Amino acid sequence: MRELTKSTTRYMWAMSIFGLQQMVNFMSPRDGFQQATDSFNEVSSCAADTLGGTLKSVFNAGDRLQAGLVDLFVTPLTVFDPNRLARAGATAARQAANATQQAAQTVADATNEAARATADAASRVSAFSTRRMRTAD
Repeated sequence: MRELTKSTTRYMWAMSIFGLQQMVNFMSPRDGFQQATDSFNEVSSCAADTLGGTLKSVFNAGDRLQAGLVDLFVTPLTVFDPNRLARAGATAARQAANATQQAAQTVADATNEAARATADAASRVSAFSTRRMRTAD
């Protein structure tokens, strides 16, 4: 009885620490969700492998049922997947940077054109003034 109690408490402690580790994995900026997914799948497989006969069949049926329900209800929520949001944010930032660069180039081109036009107009005014001064003499 003592060994069963120790084994049971060890199991509960391991699952608590395992849960904590998966929370840390979730927050990991790189492959956190995949690490947690792989870990949950490994533990589930190990637990399922200890089942025999009828309970293994019950587990498999329940696993397929819950997987189907998750697909049905959670798939629309993948819009809020942090990895997808991060990629979308990076794409938006790149597009904003490109648009800003194009706008800056357009302003620079317009400024150069205005400078050329101003220089041309100043040259014409100067030539006109020179002709008038010659005519006035």
